[in-house]
Amino acid sequence: MKTAKDLAKRTSERNALYKSMLADGDLDAIWAVWAAARFLNLSVDTLNHRRLDGTGPVFVRLSKSKVGYRRRSLVAYIDSREFSSTSEEAAVKAGGNSLARAAGNRPGE
Repeated sequence: MKTAKDLAKRTSERNALYKSMLADGDLDAIWAVWAAARFLNLSVDTLNHRRLDGTGPVFVRLSKSKVGYRRRSLVAYIDSREFSSTSEEAAVKAGGNSLARAAGNRPGE
């Protein structure tokens, strides 16, 4: 059974690893699920659910039971969810203006 001390040590180690991963800046580096979830400010469960239902970022299948995420894919996922208004978000969800969004253009630009 893990003690509070063990959990604190693991948390500290992950915090240090996460900080070094952010500082690295390598967009092609593959991140573990926990690090990707932290980067997106999501829980691991939410990120896993979004992967299963196809609404999450693109992932890399590393083995039969392990996946990872490229930092580049996480940034692209964030960019794809950026809107200037809730009306724009609703239009994109409804299928409108998708070509402009894919090109990175905003309405009125």
